[in-house]
Amino acid sequence: MAVFGVPVAHEDDALRACRAGAEMLAAVEEVDHLVARAQGVRLEVRIGIETGEVVVGDPSRGSTFASGLAVNTAARLQQAAGSGQCLLGPGCYRLVRDAADVEARHGLALKGFAAPLTAYRLLAVHDDSHPVPDRPVAPLVGRSREMALLRQAFDRAATDGTCQLVTVLGPAGAGKTRLAAEFLAGLDAPATVLRGRRLSYGEGVTYWPLVEVVRQAAGLTGVESEQEARDRLTALLPAELKHVVELVAPVAGLGGAPGTVEDTAWAVQRLLEALAVERPVVLVLDDLHWAEPGLLTIIDGISDWSRDAPILVLALARPELLDDVPDWGAGKRNAVAALLEPLRDQDVDELTRTLLAGHALPAAVADQIRLAAGGNPLFVEQLLAMLIEDQQLGEDQQLSRNNTTHLADLAELAVPPTIAALLTARLDRLPPTERVVMGVASVIGQTFYRAAVTELSELLSEGVTGALRALLRKGLVRPYRTDLPGQDALRFDHVLVRDAAYHGLTKDARAQLHERFARWLDKHTDGQAYDDFAGSHREAAYRNRAELGPPDEATRRLGEEASARLASAGQLLLGADDQAGVALLTRALALHPDEGPGRSSANCTGWRHRAAATGGRGGPGGVRPAR
Repeated sequence: MAVFGVPVAHEDDALRACRAGAEMLAAVEEVDHLVARAQGVRLEVRIGIETGEVVVGDPSRGSTFASGLAVNTAARLQQAAGSGQCLLGPGCYRLVRDAADVEARHGLALKGFAAPLTAYRLLAVHDDSHPVPDRPVAPLVGRSREMALLRQAFDRAATDGTCQLVTVLGPAGAGKTRLAAEFLAGLDAPATVLRGRRLSYGEGVTYWPLVEVVRQAAGLTGVESEQEARDRLTALLPAELKHVVELVAPVAGLGGAPGTVEDTAWAVQRLLEALAVERPVVLVLDDLHWAEPGLLTIIDGISDWSRDAPILVLALARPELLDDVPDWGAGKRNAVAALLEPLRDQDVDELTRTLLAGHALPAAVADQIRLAAGGNPLFVEQLLAMLIEDQQLGEDQQLSRNNTTHLADLAELAVPPTIAALLTARLDRLPPTERVVMGVASVIGQTFYRAAVTELSELLSEGVTGALRALLRKGLVRPYRTDLPGQDALRFDHVLVRDAAYHGLTKDARAQLHERFARWLDKHTDGQAYDDFAGSHREAAYRNRAELGPPDEATRRLGEEASARLASAGQLLLGADDQAGVALLTRALALHPDEGPGRSSANCTGWRHRAAATGGRGGPGGVRPAR
């Protein structure tokens, strides 16, 4: 068994697993022919792959323990696969479907599963594919200023014959790659466009973007002989610079040891200048937040030292780039930067209408999409795709009424697997203190309090303050108005970021933190006015513990406390907001089915009659324990 994403998750772990599976099948098939001829025996292999949340041991201590539904599903898929086959589970398929060819196998009966499963036989993985497709799915919206900035920089490069550096910063899904693609498609003058993407992992990938750039410049496909490739590179250079090939060839993987960073920077710069003699060059470098210092030095040198050459260097990166290189582009007259801010509500609405072929969502659903996406265009796209695939939106983009699907079911949108992978990978790369703070804050809710995080995380105040400042710089949280007097409040920039951090905690950790925060609330509020808040956190603590095993005495007492606080809050709301009051009282009863203070409080004043009159619907877990 191989586990991808431990100890650090990557946004394409599922795709990496599929590539490994496909290559294993090919390798065994090749060896099988040799063994069959020599030994008269056959080698066969079957593979099962599934993606999901699992509980793992600490690999730093040598633990290889992994357990969970995804592990069990992968094992059963392996058993069900035929010889030479790799079967993907539904969780893995949703993450790689745009990057792989598959054949569906419906109604697969797996041991230990109550219902048949649809699995997918892996046929091929596309080369240079990514887990989230870069293809445009709707017109670009809300980026007119950034587009104007790129066009102005290109015009300056082309007109003045100078090198311009434009850095576009934005979190995953903000549309950096899409903006670049739209800009390139709209160029009104001939240009040589070269693209390179920095990989987030792997051996020998420091200069990988330059490898791609040099190969594109010479039109190399990888099937040429070394001499033919060198001849093509030589043809790009003037006679007095033929020796540059010896420095560029190692970068393109044509043999020889790479030179120093300075020599490599000089050679690539001269190659780009030679290309720019005929027409402007646009050099697009993606994912530079993963770049190592050597690559950044080369890019910086190109923008500094290229003279009399129309070159536009377009650097695309997440804000983390500035954590590693705070002065990136600073002090350069030929450098500008643009930060892709979240889309405005009207832009999100326009994007939604376009993605749904002109259909308008019900107002309540549109509100939830705006809230969950937080202005991130990729999040909007993936949320809508998930709702359609899960049949919560029908072909007319109206809410499905099949079975028990109701509008209220969308009050808490699940995190689409593609977005969960992006966010989990980002959170895994945070330093330990910042990860602890994110986890503690996620238990409190989308809005949280600095003092509470300090107490619950058991860190020194200075440690929490420094971590929060770092998270603010990275755009993961932001200051927010407080609803607790005297308490500094912050808010997760996206509810999906909060959810990803929360799901990274074990149920035991969630239970402890929910209970401790409820006690913290009791100390810092006037009690009854916050009964719903404190009761919700006790309820969440109780349910997490109950899911881990039969409730002990302490867990039962916690349920009683939650029931009493929710019932008290529900009583206060009756008359003013019957539906909300009934929902709280229903939750109180569900937590305390036996006679007790919570049940007697929840039963009084004829709330059942009010429920019938108002059509109130409540139930366990119907309200998120957050404000």
